Amino acid sequence: MKEIIISRADEGRRLDRYMLRLFPEASTGFIYKMLRKKNITLNDRKATGKEALVTGDIVKIYFSDDTFSKFAGGQESGPAQRYPRRELDVLYEDEDVILVNKPAGMKSQKDSDQDLSL
Repeated sequence: MKEIIISRADEGRRLDRYMLRLFPEASTGFIYKMLRKKNITLNDRKATGKEALVTGDIVKIYFSDDTFSKFAGGQESGPAQRYPRRELDVLYEDEDVILVNKPAGMKSQKDSDQDLSL
């Protein structure tokens, strides 16, 4: 789930047009379908897409990371950028076992060479 807080620059814009700008690779039909299915909500309520956005409105988008990046047209940062090289939270470690707290969204195994994985 992604949460977007509307800024002053986007105030007055219709929600459906904002979503089409956010997801340039998505069709209008796809955006309206996601609104109907409540995969896109405005202030935790079902939206039609015709609502005018106000500064501080909260848009929640319930897409998988793959779907988000597919329709965002490369605008969304990939896992490697969301999880820059950092130390993992090691809970326990000995000669044979290591327990770590894996961040949500980080893959356990790579799908491609660009993916960051545990």
